Amino acid sequence: MLEISIIIPVYNAESYIERCLQSITTSVVPEGSYEIIAVDDSSSDGSLLLLQKLEEELPQLHVYHRRRSGPGGARNLGMNYAKGRYIMFVDADDYINTDSFSRLVSLLISQYDQDIIGFDYLKVDTDGNEKPYSNQLFPYCREMTGAEYMNMQQPLGVLWGYLFNRKFILKNNLKFQEKIAHSDEDFVSRVFCVAETVTFLPVLIYYYCYNSESIINKSGEGLEENRFYDNMKVIDGLDVYSRELSGSFVGSGLDRKINYLVVDVIRLLVRKRMEDDFIMMCLAFFTEISRYSLPDCRYNWKYSVFRIITLTPKRVLWWKRHADTPLIRKAIAKIF
Repeated sequence: MLEISIIIPVYNAESYIERCLQSITTSVVPEGSYEIIAVDDSSSDGSLLLLQKLEEELPQLHVYHRRRSGPGGARNLGMNYAKGRYIMFVDADDYINTDSFSRLVSLLISQYDQDIIGFDYLKVDTDGNEKPYSNQLFPYCREMTGAEYMNMQQPLGVLWGYLFNRKFILKNNLKFQEKIAHSDEDFVSRVFCVAETVTFLPVLIYYYCYNSESIINKSGEGLEENRFYDNMKVIDGLDVYSRELSGSFVGSGLDRKINYLVVDVIRLLVRKRMEDDFIMMCLAFFTEISRYSLPDCRYNWKYSVFRIITLTPKRVLWWKRHADTPLIRKAIAKIF
């Protein structure tokens, strides 16, 4: 049985796509148990030619092409062609744990039919050092609804941290926003809102490779601001969805996720030293949709402290202006 469809959006990934594919294809799994769908998003390097060459060598690899639709559009096209029971999203500059993937496909995946299956992952820096991606603790081997998990803690918007049941995705007509960054946050939030069964497995599957030269991390004139605009589009869309769910258990979990997305934006506004006018514009937008000042919710001590020290625009600007002070720099690193 075709258990997993692995979807990889590709944009200018010529230098590392082979490493990614090798980490998958060298696994020892039953023949025909997975497929790889690589979608080139109009790369300007040799990514597409390389993929087409590898497609001739790897029977499980299928290569498609889209015209500048962003990673969300590439993933949507990949889902259109997927045939596996589960869909797994992999980024071209990352790689997976070959042995764990073999065990997942050969022994574990057939025992599950949940809407979402989460697993462990690590962050790898440019020197190859590994460390936890976050400090969240997953409720391993316990089944719950997506709403229950969202009310426990916000699901991280990392597509590569989950397997998604394909029939569940199709039934709920779940798709990515196209041509914007951070469409993964929107997708993951909506998926968890409607998921009836979620479980996490204590299996290390994925290695996220931080690359300062990747599209999402590059800096430059206009790029930073565009990413903030994309963040606000995601938050605005989820806020509209939250109002439709107002008063429900699902809605309270989504509110938690949205509040933390607002925290992330404010944190980045300070850390990246954005211009005062731009910061004020972002805060005014959050005020307009009643997401700022941050609501007084008792999620954890860090959220409570962050809410107090960013309660007004004047306080946010103060943190930004004093970011070079040694003591303040330490506080920003810890809280922001």
